[in-house]
Amino acid sequence: MLFSMIVIDLNELEKKEEELGTTAALIRGVAAGMEAGGWQIGGFLAYVTSDVPMGQACLLQLHLKAL
Repeated sequence: MLFSMIVIDLNELEKKEEELGTTAALIRGVAAGMEAGGWQIGGFLAYVTSDVPMGQACLLQLHLKAL
């Protein structure tokens, strides 16, 4: 199954109720958390694949560490 491209405006990091539970919400939330933590954020291109079936819940933990 192919999905369309997701575009996130990093100038708009506030939570959007209509995105709840979506990949866009995850990306926006991680970027907002990074910015709140003092990280400089900017644009990036990402290609993501997954073996998790659509509709399955999973817990994603991101551990960010300054190098």
